[in-house]
Amino acid sequence: MTESTTDRRKRLAELCDTVSSAGSKNDLIDAIEDALAVLAPVGDPATLEMPGKRYTGQADDATGVYERVDKVAQRGLPEVWLGDTSVLASDVVAAAGRAAVEMSRAFQGGGEALTTLADALRTARGQDADGRESCTGRAGCSAARTASSTTCTRTTTRRAPG
Repeated sequence: MTESTTDRRKRLAELCDTVSSAGSKNDLIDAIEDALAVLAPVGDPATLEMPGKRYTGQADDATGVYERVDKVAQRGLPEVWLGDTSVLASDVVAAAGRAAVEMSRAFQGGGEALTTLADALRTARGQDADGRESCTGRAGCSAARTASSTTCTRTTTRRAPG
């Protein structure tokens, strides 16, 4: 069974408390190992960005439809349409314009939501990777303390380039 994001966050919050209150080196190592066992955020930001960009492009297309419909509404309908037919045709053109605007807003909102989600996922994955690196260093540091304090210092001060 796949864990939800909410379940993973809750579990990690619990483990943070466990790490903070660890009574011994072994308790700390166990808590860190448990934290490392929690799945990383899943998903591919690029997979979310592709339809987000496509939706944004569709929003532009829908705006173009609105502009063409609005041009028809501004120029008026052919004069041969008289009476009720003219009124009904005007109502249809106005409704088409409103529908184009609503469609544009929906595509724009969907595109922005997917882009925001992709950015949040990218950030979460980066934070997860940094946290895992930090936890791995701490677990290695704790285990190394029994062997040598020099090893521990080297393990925790090493930084990734960038």
